[in-house]
Amino acid sequence: MQTVLRNIPDQGVKAYIIWMPVLPTDNRNWAVKRTREFSDSRLRYFWDGEQLTGQIWLRVLGLDGPLSWDTYFLYGHKVHWTDQPTLPDFWMHQLSYEEKRRENFLAVPTFEHRARELLEQMK
Repeated sequence: MQTVLRNIPDQGVKAYIIWMPVLPTDNRNWAVKRTREFSDSRLRYFWDGEQLTGQIWLRVLGLDGPLSWDTYFLYGHKVHWTDQPTLPDFWMHQLSYEEKRRENFLAVPTFEHRARELLEQMK
């Protein structure tokens, strides 16, 4: 996603990264260290030590896996959430267990193209 943010400098783009423990080495200190690797004023980082967001996204996306992580979402500017997130306008993933959604497997050029399309809709 660093590439996408670098390639699309538009201030209308906002990015949120939610770190959560998935691998045995994942912890809050590791997440803080990783946040220092890339700086962008449009980017916000969060720590979810209980994996609550991963469980929410699992339901929102209709995935069968144990948890949703390494998932990337695009929302247009008119989206409105209430109690739960809505289905994204576009999403991709890097989930090895999600074979039935191979067409959504992360391809950065595709993700960037769709982000640019959503930005054009704002104009």
